[in-house]
Amino acid sequence: MVLAPRPRVHSRVANAELVAERRSALTSAARELFLRQGFHKTSIREIAAAVGWQMGTLYLYISCKEDVLHLIIRESMDGLTRSLEAVPQQASALLTLREAVATLFRSVHDERAAVKLCYRESDSLLPEHLEDLKQTELGERGILANVIRRGIDQGEFRAVDADLFAHNIVMMAHSWALKRWALRGKFSLDDYLAGQLEFIFRPLVASGQAAS
Repeated sequence: MVLAPRPRVHSRVANAELVAERRSALTSAARELFLRQGFHKTSIREIAAAVGWQMGTLYLYISCKEDVLHLIIRESMDGLTRSLEAVPQQASALLTLREAVATLFRSVHDERAAVKLCYRESDSLLPEHLEDLKQTELGERGILANVIRRGIDQGEFRAVDADLFAHNIVMMAHSWALKRWALRGKFSLDDYLAGQLEFIFRPLVASGQAAS
């Protein structure tokens, strides 16, 4: 899958290493504010104060408050994609997919606050940033779909729609961040993962193949 070039967040600072360092501090401080009081109720001055900067310093690294939201969401979503990309390809597509699903679920658990923020505030993103978020999720889905297609080609999986199946896996993972409250006290992450692996692989694995 070829994704469109990523939209840039304007910076007046040329030193890329310094920009990355400062934006990391900025997103850390702003994330807490957005989670606690929401994007719309958080002012740009509050963000500057939280990170300990003057307003002029803040505008060296971003152009508007929406840029900050985009940086926070992109940082977390990129982390999910990188975790999937790092899953080693094994001879068996089934084993590769099991590890990829477990990796995605655990990564979503680690980034659950940011995933919730993404769903809650995505309508506040600038149009080009929202499109970037959609492309990122399509890339995440594409990694899983490619493993599923390989399993179909190798006779390990039934002939399912790989994109739809991968989409459902992504939504199951995100659901742990969004609806975990409904399962709290009954399911741990490991319990949830084990149940969902069974749910995923029972209809996927071809007849005569072991599901684990």
